[in-house]
Amino acid sequence: TYTWWDAVVKTNAAASISEVTTETDVDYLLDSLSEMFNEAADPPEKPNLIISPYAPTEWYEHIVGRQARWTGESMLADLGFEVFRYKNTQWVADKGATASTIWMLNLKYLYFKVHPQRNFIWEDFRKPTKQDAAVGYFRWMGQFVCSQPRRQAVLTFDTI
Repeated sequence: TYTWWDAVVKTNAAASISEVTTETDVDYLLDSLSEMFNEAADPPEKPNLIISPYAPTEWYEHIVGRQARWTGESMLADLGFEVFRYKNTQWVADKGATASTIWMLNLKYLYFKVHPQRNFIWEDFRKPTKQDAAVGYFRWMGQFVCSQPRRQAVLTFDTI
């Protein structure tokens, strides 16, 4: 009902990097990236972190690498994450990221909500039925919350 609230999603944005051979393909890839970023932005608000597996960063470097100027830090928090910028937003490549997907996140609207009575509460040891053992429990309950999904974007590809 309230589609204005939905996150910005675009699927099947392009084929694999090996198929990007013409200037039209390159333009389509860059246009898709720019379109998603701009739809998630509402100046001065904009995505402040982009996460993807290595393949999308490789095609982006392939497309614009010869014209890019690299300035500032190339390592994020000195933890080994390679990072570069797109529209002044940090783009982190992570091998554990969802394949063929680029996430554009505004961290201002993402947070954990923890249940106050289940914030790593210890429950005493119990003896399980028909076992010579003792089991203790840490109880935690919470949820990852997004207060403004429309400020987040995801761009997916058939294959990259």
